[in-house]
Amino acid sequence: MMIQWRAIGTSGVILGLVAISCQASLVPASVEVLQGPDGWRAVAPRKEIAPQFKIEKQDSDDAVLVIAASGSKATHGWWTKDFDVTPGNWYRFKVEYQAKDVTLPRRSVLARVTRLNTGGLKIQHEEFPLTLEERTADGWNIIAGTYGLPFDGPKARVDLVLRWSSTGEVRWRHAELTKIGPPEPRKVRIAAVRYRPNKRTSGPKENLELFAAAIRKAGQQKADIICVGEAITMVNSDNKWADVAEPIPGPSTAYLGRLSKKFHCYIVAGLSEKAGEAVYNVAVLMGPDGELVGSYRKVGVWRDEIIEGVAPGNAYPVFETRFGKVGMMIGWDIAFPEVARRLAINGAEIILAPTWSVPTELIPARAIENQVYVVTSTYNPRVPTAIFDRSGKVLAETSSKQPVAIAEIDLNKVNFMSYLHNVRERIPRERPPLDKEILTAAD
Repeated sequence: MMIQWRAIGTSGVILGLVAISCQASLVPASVEVLQGPDGWRAVAPRKEIAPQFKIEKQDSDDAVLVIAASGSKATHGWWTKDFDVTPGNWYRFKVEYQAKDVTLPRRSVLARVTRLNTGGLKIQHEEFPLTLEERTADGWNIIAGTYGLPFDGPKARVDLVLRWSSTGEVRWRHAELTKIGPPEPRKVRIAAVRYRPNKRTSGPKENLELFAAAIRKAGQQKADIICVGEAITMVNSDNKWADVAEPIPGPSTAYLGRLSKKFHCYIVAGLSEKAGEAVYNVAVLMGPDGELVGSYRKVGVWRDEIIEGVAPGNAYPVFETRFGKVGMMIGWDIAFPEVARRLAINGAEIILAPTWSVPTELIPARAIENQVYVVTSTYNPRVPTAIFDRSGKVLAETSSKQPVAIAEIDLNKVNFMSYLHNVRERIPRERPPLDKEILTAAD
């Protein structure tokens, strides 16, 4: 079924859940079409960029709503429906879709959930549920999100969108907004340790023993994950990177593993890795079972390391833990937005950064722009060893009298940033394409 257009001057885009304030606002007039099944309507910002809308099935339980691009790169339109909601409850939104010939689905294919007041006006900002990694048994993609509705307002508007694609088509099915109980918190107790030997050391064995005392202080405070500094087997010794380089896993990870197992926690520490002829500045993640969970090779190699022949890494691994996904970066990596961004794209919720030194103002920037927690352990007393939240605020920081900073966070707590609202959800839908995305895009 093809739907014919008519302009009726009603609002198109609208809703925001768990808003910062209850101020309602008007929305721009849009071009709207005839009714689809079960209360769905087709909408576009302007007629000249409107896509084609089709309905594959009329049955409300099985309806497939189709949006097909009109040949313009500016194509933009959506199916919209208002759902009844009860203020004070939590809701789970879910929809399934298939996309064809859409060059960048993360920006072009999305759902939008908007909170409406009793007058049908938007309350604060829209929510943008995330596309999940999992798919349905028959291969459809899933977009989902969980939202609280604390303010007055009987409706939530759901929009199923195709935009900025000249050739694509998207098919939508099974959109639902289901009342649920409040989500359980995901509490994590993080420790950032400031420690550097106060004397010249002989090398790895002595250094590990000295750092172990600092790690024990954090472990005794029941930390779930502990971050210590960069190159812990070399700092304050006369050794060079190649002198202390070892396989990963190797003797130093075995030593750290005994500590992580004793305190039933994760430990992140900086080491020097030997792999074939190459030497890498590496951060390791040890698990509560004493085993190596994974490692990260520093990409933004510092100038003195380059002179000594340290090679850069080229991957941005993220690791699943008992509380969520973590990534690691090291020292000078913090100076480059790309490193933290790649880790966040890969799913990191916390980024731990063993760090010799780095400009302080860059640390909160990495937290804010990626909406992740950042944990630093530094040697420079002018650079904080601290836990930063998603707004760049310091939750806990070490001092001369307190070498261990502890903060308990809840990874399920949403960070609302004033008029920006839930930035973590917006980033995938709005951030510019990466180089490889540009190269593979036909548009």
